[in-house]
Amino acid sequence: MSPRQDVLDPHRTPARRRPARPGDGKDGPVDSRRTVVDVWVLDPHAWDPALVRRVLDPVETSRAALLPAGQADRFVLARALLRGALGARLGRPAAEVVLRAVCPACGGQHGRVLVGGTSPTVHVSLTRSGPLLGVALTQAGPVGLDIESVAAVAAAPLADVALPPARLAAHRRLPHDAATAALARTWVITEAALKARGTGLRLDPAHVDLAGLTVLPLSLGSDLAGAVVLAVSPPARWWLPGGLGNPQLHVHEGGAVLDRLLDGR
Repeated sequence: MSPRQDVLDPHRTPARRRPARPGDGKDGPVDSRRTVVDVWVLDPHAWDPALVRRVLDPVETSRAALLPAGQADRFVLARALLRGALGARLGRPAAEVVLRAVCPACGGQHGRVLVGGTSPTVHVSLTRSGPLLGVALTQAGPVGLDIESVAAVAAAPLADVALPPARLAAHRRLPHDAATAALARTWVITEAALKARGTGLRLDPAHVDLAGLTVLPLSLGSDLAGAVVLAVSPPARWWLPGGLGNPQLHVHEGGAVLDRLLDGR
C-alpha cells in the first residue's frame, strides 16, 4: 500500500479535509490521528513576522534576536506557524503551547523541537531554509520534514555530500534534468531522515540508512522537492493487525493558521 496525500497549493484556499475513515477488523476503529501526518506550508514573503511575534516565548524571542534579519524573520514565522497549528490541535492558545529544544551535542536551546504537556505525544518538525516554510505534526512517531528548491539544490555542490561513491558515479551518468531531480529528491529525504532520527548533520548525509524509516514524498510542484520521514518501520507498525493503519499525508495552507493568530484565535 502506498501513503495517501492531500496536496494543496500553498498560495490558495485549502480544500475541506476528508473525514476520518474507521479501521477494519476485530481490533475496531483505528484512531485516525495516529495515522496522519499534517503538514502546513507558508510563503514567508507574504507575511510580516512582527504581526505574530507576540506568540513566541522568551527563549524563542531571544534566539530570533541573535539571528541575521532574514533568518530571524523565517524563524519567527515558522515558530508562529508551529504554535498556531499545535494550539488548534491541542485546544489551547498558541502562546501557551510548551516547546523546548536541547541540542544533544552542545546543550544549546536548538535542535529537535519537543512539545510539552501532550498525551499521547505529538511529534513535530520544521523546515525554514527553502522557498517555503513548513511544519509537520503527527502522533505516529518522530518525524522529519524538508522542502527545498530543486534549482537551489542543483546549484549547490551537494552531490559529493549526499551520495556515497557508488551512487555518485551512477548519478554523474544521468542526463542533466534527471540528475537534478534525483539529487533534489535524495537531499530532502536525507535531511528529513536526519531530523526524524534527531541527529541533524552530525551524521554524514552520504551514509544515512533509511532502514526502519517510513518515507512519504511531499508533492508541491515541479520546482520544489519535499519529503516527510517517520522514524517508524513500515512492516512492524503500519500494516500488521492492531498496528497504526495506512499513513496519510495531509498538506494545508499555513496562511490560514496565521490568519487565526491575527484574529486572536
